[in-house]
Formats: sequence, structure tokens, C-alpha cells
Amino acid sequence: MSFDHLQPGKHTLTVQLVGNNHKPLTPDVKKTITFTTAAVPKLTVSGVTEGSDHPSK
Repeated sequence: MSFDHLQPGKHTLTVQLVGNNHKPLTPDVKKTITFTTAAVPKLTVSGVTEGSDHPSK
């Protein structure tokens, strides 16, 4: 299972097992997890021309 486009931060996901009638089982069968997503680093490079070499120091 994957989730696209989640904002960075804390999230909670709950999964519950239900019967064919879409009603929860008795007793409840469910699991809740909490997880944190980090921001994807953004890299910007400027002042470089395609095909040019960077001089060695």
C-alpha cells in the first residue's frame, strides 16, 4: 500500500476488519499506527551551463 502526496508531518492510519455486511466484528479487530513523513529535500542548481566543466581547485 502506498500513499502519494502526503504532506510532511504526523499521520495516523487505522485499519479495521469488518464482515461481509460491512459491520465491525465483535470484538473489534483493528490496528492504529502513527507515522511521520519528512519533507523531500529540494535541490536547485544555478549558474551551470549544460556541457560545461567545473574547474578543479
